[in-house]
Amino acid sequence: MTVARGLPGRPSSALLGCWRRRPPLGFGAKVALAITLGLSFAIIWTSLSPTSSSQQISTERSSFAADVAAPPPASHNRTTSGGGGGHTHRNPRSAPHGHKKRHPSPSGSHSHSHRPNATASRDAAAAKADRAEPSPIIDQEPEEKKPEQELEPESDMEWEPEQEAELPMPEENTDNGGKAPEEEEEKPPELELEEESNEGDGEEEDPEAAKRKSTTKKRKLPPLFSPGVHYHWKHCSAKSGHHYSPCVDFDGDGSQRHHERSCPRSPVTCLVSLPNEYKQPAPWPERKDKVWYGNVGHPRLSSYVKGHNWLNRTGEYLMFPPDEWEFKGGARHYVESIDEMAPDIDWGKNIHIVLDIGCKSAAFGVALLEKDVITLSLGLTNDQTDLAQVALERGIPATVGSLGSRRLPFPSGVFDAIHCGECNIPWHSNGGKLLLEINRILRPGGYFIISSKSADLESEEGISKSMTALCWNAIAYNSDDVSEVGVKIFQRPASNEIYDLRAIKDPPFCKEDQNKATTWYIHIKHCLHKAPVGIEERGSDWPEEWPKRLETFPDWLGDLQTRVAADHNHWKAVVEKSYLDGLGINWSNIRNVMDMKALYGGFAAALASKKVWVMNVVPVHASDSLPIIYERGLIGVYHDWCEPFSTYPRSYDLLHADHLFSRLKIRCKQPVAIVVEMDRILRPGGWAIIRDKLEILDPLETILKSLHWEIVMTFRKDKEGIMSVRKTTWRPSLAEPASRHPPTHTAAAMPPFPTATTASASATSHLALLLVLSSSTLFFLYKSLRLRRKPSPAPATPAPTLLYASATGTSQALAARLSVRLASEAGVPARATDAAAFEPDDLPSVPLLLLVVSTHDGGAPPPAAAFLARWLEESAADFRAGALLLSGLRFAVFGVGSRAYGETFNAAARSFSRWLRSLGAVEVVPLGKGDVDGGDLEAVFEEWSGRVLSVVKGEEVGEGVNAESNGLDELDLEGEESDDDEEDEVAGGEVDMEDIAGKVPSRRQNGKVEGGLANGGENGVKEMVTPIIRTSLEKQGYKIIGSHSGVKICRWTKSQLRGRGGCYKHSFYGIESHRCMEATPSLACANKCVFCWRHHTNPVGKSWKWKMDDPLDIVNAAVDQHTKMVKQMKGVPGVKPEKLEEGLSPRHCALSLVGEPIMYPEINALVDELHRRHISTFLVTNAQFPEKIKMLKAITQLYVSVDAATKESLKAVDRPLFSDFWERFLDSLKFLHEKDQRTVYRLTLVKGWNAEEIDAYAKLLNLGQPDFIEIKGVTYCGSSATSKLTMENVPWHSDVQKFSEVLASKSGGVYEVACEHAHSCCVLLAKVDKFKINGKWHTWIDYDRFHELVTSGKPFKSQDYMAMTPSWAVYGAEEGGFDPDQSRYKKERRHGAAALKK
Repeated sequence: MTVARGLPGRPSSALLGCWRRRPPLGFGAKVALAITLGLSFAIIWTSLSPTSSSQQISTERSSFAADVAAPPPASHNRTTSGGGGGHTHRNPRSAPHGHKKRHPSPSGSHSHSHRPNATASRDAAAAKADRAEPSPIIDQEPEEKKPEQELEPESDMEWEPEQEAELPMPEENTDNGGKAPEEEEEKPPELELEEESNEGDGEEEDPEAAKRKSTTKKRKLPPLFSPGVHYHWKHCSAKSGHHYSPCVDFDGDGSQRHHERSCPRSPVTCLVSLPNEYKQPAPWPERKDKVWYGNVGHPRLSSYVKGHNWLNRTGEYLMFPPDEWEFKGGARHYVESIDEMAPDIDWGKNIHIVLDIGCKSAAFGVALLEKDVITLSLGLTNDQTDLAQVALERGIPATVGSLGSRRLPFPSGVFDAIHCGECNIPWHSNGGKLLLEINRILRPGGYFIISSKSADLESEEGISKSMTALCWNAIAYNSDDVSEVGVKIFQRPASNEIYDLRAIKDPPFCKEDQNKATTWYIHIKHCLHKAPVGIEERGSDWPEEWPKRLETFPDWLGDLQTRVAADHNHWKAVVEKSYLDGLGINWSNIRNVMDMKALYGGFAAALASKKVWVMNVVPVHASDSLPIIYERGLIGVYHDWCEPFSTYPRSYDLLHADHLFSRLKIRCKQPVAIVVEMDRILRPGGWAIIRDKLEILDPLETILKSLHWEIVMTFRKDKEGIMSVRKTTWRPSLAEPASRHPPTHTAAAMPPFPTATTASASATSHLALLLVLSSSTLFFLYKSLRLRRKPSPAPATPAPTLLYASATGTSQALAARLSVRLASEAGVPARATDAAAFEPDDLPSVPLLLLVVSTHDGGAPPPAAAFLARWLEESAADFRAGALLLSGLRFAVFGVGSRAYGETFNAAARSFSRWLRSLGAVEVVPLGKGDVDGGDLEAVFEEWSGRVLSVVKGEEVGEGVNAESNGLDELDLEGEESDDDEEDEVAGGEVDMEDIAGKVPSRRQNGKVEGGLANGGENGVKEMVTPIIRTSLEKQGYKIIGSHSGVKICRWTKSQLRGRGGCYKHSFYGIESHRCMEATPSLACANKCVFCWRHHTNPVGKSWKWKMDDPLDIVNAAVDQHTKMVKQMKGVPGVKPEKLEEGLSPRHCALSLVGEPIMYPEINALVDELHRRHISTFLVTNAQFPEKIKMLKAITQLYVSVDAATKESLKAVDRPLFSDFWERFLDSLKFLHEKDQRTVYRLTLVKGWNAEEIDAYAKLLNLGQPDFIEIKGVTYCGSSATSKLTMENVPWHSDVQKFSEVLASKSGGVYEVACEHAHSCCVLLAKVDKFKINGKWHTWIDYDRFHELVTSGKPFKSQDYMAMTPSWAVYGAEEGGFDPDQSRYKKERRHGAAALKK
């Protein structure tokens, strides 16, 4: 439906907006319009004449109250529920809170004025006896009553304007434990229900949005089910009859099937018929050996049974002898032969979840069931004889799917083993794409078992070639003499190292977004999914053995551990105390169970000890918790409940729907189709447990009664309730016309608004209609004459709404500059406003929206714009909002990002533009894409803002890029007062890189941008250091060398020139700090670390793309600039002449100034030149270029920054550009291990970020096995827009000492604490077997010996140039790492009054 919004009193629909833009109609046109109205009056008069009863529409509603409400909103409403308010809903009962009733039949619950097709059951007399003496009221103690808790929305699709109270938690000391009271007490059974936990919703609410909830006006949503409707059901007309599967069979023809899932366009609201000879399945385990043939019989099955002697039809039964199977010897022998071939396969222990593809028989699953293995059989839709329906009838887990072009509805890496027995699938075809899908869903280290009776040479060669490309290991091959079948067992690699050995990297690795993509209607990609390697990633370790894995919550869950555990305990209590005894369900007849909205598998886990299996269905719109369910040893699928489920009719014995309907309020066009689907997949006599809000349950009960379901139990508490219902064998009369989609008079296609039958039209109605039409005619005549006399006023300039969403301050500064330009050059007030303070519901009334937005982590918008982004995204996906919601809005978006981030460059701005256009808004200026690291941000923004000014001033017609428009001259005028104070002044001092765009003055002269490339390049070759970056770095004391290098004098160099002590490298390795040159050949970096000393004033990039300087020129210039800065120290108080003289001849070079030195393509030549001059090298890399580390020549000491030990924390701390940053990080550590010279892990501890990951750090030691581990507390360099670190994040030296000691102890004696430098808050760990000789540490370096070894050209190792560590530098020494030959100088800090007294 179309939703139009605007401010009160102002029309905002597209229709009225179009009418305003039309020129005034003339007098003749108005007269013609009046005549037309008169003719309309005559037609309407005739239509309101009395009608016969045969013409009345059969769909009726008892009340119009709920339908007269305002149109439903097209967005989330950020509201906080109150005690009152809510939806207008039918409340047929007046039962008190906590009261329960048994309903033995649809007619025995409570009376209704219209109760269609209700039939009394055989327990009606018992029901009357129950109602004769009502149950006593169970009151809660008033003093213990707590305020209603707010429920978090479980998914983005849930729009709930009010909160509902949850069902109460059962007390532990309840006497009956959830069981029904004795019959002589004349009480209904006691129902014990756990209180719903907010933790189960699976998603966190935006805290900023939560703060704004209380100030937002509430809006009501219409009820999910119309409360006063009669439902008239029809049979489905599909030729497949009682086997009809809507998304599998062709529409109207059950003889053919879709090769891919393909659902009917319209919701299926017809009822599938029952077999003529349908009978209840036998109890488990009897049903696994025989089923009623009439329940599953169809022509294809009949012909299949005749051709396979292992299927026996005996009378009315279809028998499955335990020792007979499609392979000779039976399934048990087949499983035993697999055991002999692969002893590592321990059924029921490490192998618990198996996927059986191509369900010809469930015998394989039955055989494994005896070994405590749950086997999910996958019946293929393109297989005309799949026996998935038979498997389900036998009580064996099965589903229907397709192996084609789309992914299977399973998460990645969840099955312990996959079996394909005589499935006849061309695995090697289409480039082995089907095997790639198997590789995706198979757990790393899992097994793929394939068997066939007849060998196909072409297929075997193709499969062998495909397996080689996948690097799967063929661990066993056997041709069994008994079964006469060939069996091959492959194993997926458990790690990724083997993939690097492939000669041809085809298929390539999947990108990170392809790995994380959902599976619902997603095509299979020709790429290889990597195995998880991080200890914090799911799948990096094999789960615990069954059944321990069911109640084991691994560490990779992180914060979810407590939520999963709470969900487990919650459902365990609910099932034990309520479901098993309090709902009237005979669990001995229950085998196939479905949880229609599973979260973490708590409901299924609670039933694990019962003789049932549970299909956990995770809705595609909800949180992706299905991997957790599989990790616990349970099974499930993804599904969208707006479509039919992929299974056969009558597949399940029990359906469990916990708040399913309330989570689908606005997702499905006809929610009643979900009830129809429940009727299809539930067998007659099957049960359904439905927990939801009363506004859902009340009309749902009416629908179920119209289906003749038996309402056995209802319970209500406050605004929540639960129903236990049972499906009967009732079907509509076959005499009624058959149709899959009933006509308009049925419930399936009811109009969204009420249609009432009218017996006659009264004279009063006629007179009222005549009065309205006459008044309209006179009004138009009056307006025509008035418009002739008074011309239309000229449209005024619209006042734009200017919003910014900034992560670092750049977007805010740009928006402030635009605000000033709009006020000064166009005379239009437009205050720059944070997007977090803007109410999205006001968008339809905004004439012009200007948005300046930056891109945050992973392409997402900044947190301040998260709610606005979510509002737009969900409105664009909401079918009720349509493409006219923002049809009166004009907009322009400017994005701030970095091209170095590849595909996510300005992703947030692109998303905002796309969402606004999809809602009907017109983009009057093309999307501006600013690049903070490309040097052209200023020029791009100036051009974009100039076009915006032209549009606002009317100089440029804003026709937009997505739709036709005649500009902004007809838009409504409304704005705010101008605020010139919003512009940030350019202050002196340092400028952060990410704030440069907003604070450095524009390079415009006379309205034009200065000539030349923005980055100062020549002849099309870019320079790394742009003029703006150069200015900023030079203010910070850097000496820029050429176009990409730099040098700066270190404070420790100045300190040792004055004899006041050296840096930690002096204490640890014996360098002379006053002779150390700090430089870098590459100012660019691939990270934006939160603790960066340079506040990200350097460029970023993932590869070298700039003009390159000669390495000799860089070394010459670096030494020259360094010596000049040392000379400037002459005359400084305290500088010793002999130290100054030595300082003019540098002996050490710390290639760690800023950026990533090994990005420089000629790094080896530069290092050679330094070594030729007898300058030692200390090179630091950020572990993002492993191939560069591998090719690096001998370095005096090579560092790798290990800033975090887990993938999540590394991303948070380093903020890397690479999407595969974690893999690059690990590979860097591996290549570090191959180096013969001295290697170091450098750990920077940041409290609250990575200092608590000591166990994970310990696991990384074995990967690189460095010679040393430097552990240093982060240095606080002041706050900036790019880093939110404070002094609270800086650890004390005692914290670093404690961390170092614990890490050394976890190394198992490989490392010990060797040195410390208390002043730098730094500690050194060293390898005991290399550097501790006769109890003495040898961490210092013999630099002369090193240069001799380098000059010789012969291989050498780190032990060849080590020297003894002085006692004052050893850990625990009294000096704390301070050289006693130096003079200790402590600066006296005076603050406040102490400073004034001096």
